[in-house]
Amino acid sequence: MKIKKGSLSLLPNNSIIQNKHMKRKLQNFLYSVAIVLISVINVNAQVTTGNLTGTVKDSRETVIGSTVKATHIPTGSVYATTTNADGKFNLLNMRPGGPYKVEITFLGLQPKTFEGIFLKLGEPFILNVTLSETSTQLGEVVVTANGNSVLSSDRSGSVTNVGVRQINEIPTINRSINSITRVTPQAQGN
Repeated sequence: MKIKKGSLSLLPNNSIIQNKHMKRKLQNFLYSVAIVLISVINVNAQVTTGNLTGTVKDSRETVIGSTVKATHIPTGSVYATTTNADGKFNLLNMRPGGPYKVEITFLGLQPKTFEGIFLKLGEPFILNVTLSETSTQLGEVVVTANGNSVLSSDRSGSVTNVGVRQINEIPTINRSINSITRVTPQAQGN
């Protein structure tokens, strides 16, 4: 390419300016991407709760359906769950720290209580428990009943009793039998 004398050509200088400008844009873009990635990693790393997990067993096997209740002593917050088919339980999103009082109960087994449990941020506290069998002597149960005039073996089905007072108080336009039978659920109301 020939350049005429006296003509102004900015091509070499213009390409240098464009290269510097592109380099600066690329640097700004890469800095922005780095800042976004670092902030996303920091946001995901901010765990604010603790977990309590474990298994409940008796002398032979895992206990399905036992109740696990944890109480945060300073605040009185209560977290509760039951064990699953494998006898495992998970109490999630609990306040970190403590102390916690944990009570594990199941009908026919001796309940267990654990006190002074402290939870760490993001780390599950594992509590595996074995409950022992218990027996309780139940007292005598006496059932008594009085005859009730409402219940009778002479009747079957449902009954609605409507008295004269209710008939007089029912709002009606034409005082037909359909207006009166609206008070009973068995009536069609037609």
